[in-house]
Amino acid sequence: MSVWSLILVLAAWTNALRLGGAFLLKRATVPPTAEKVLNNITPAVLGALVVAGMFTSGRDLVLDERFFGFVAAGAALIGKVPPLAVIVVAAGATALARALT
Repeated sequence: MSVWSLILVLAAWTNALRLGGAFLLKRATVPPTAEKVLNNITPAVLGALVVAGMFTSGRDLVLDERFFGFVAAGAALIGKVPPLAVIVVAAGATALARALT
């Protein structure tokens, strides 16, 4: 099973558990803090998987050209650039770093 297949299966399983819990516990109330955690856990886990895949190669920590693309994308997001432009900026920074090395 590939990594992306595993990610999709786990995301589907997580959402199925959340829906099942909602149907089974209609009368129970969830505290606001727990609701915030449940709403943000899936994107946090997916983000952690992407970052772990980006900065590792096997068991080694790798800081290569992808790092520059990641930093450029973060700077573009902070600057509130449209999503398509964020992708172009990240790809351009990665390509430039690869050309210079």
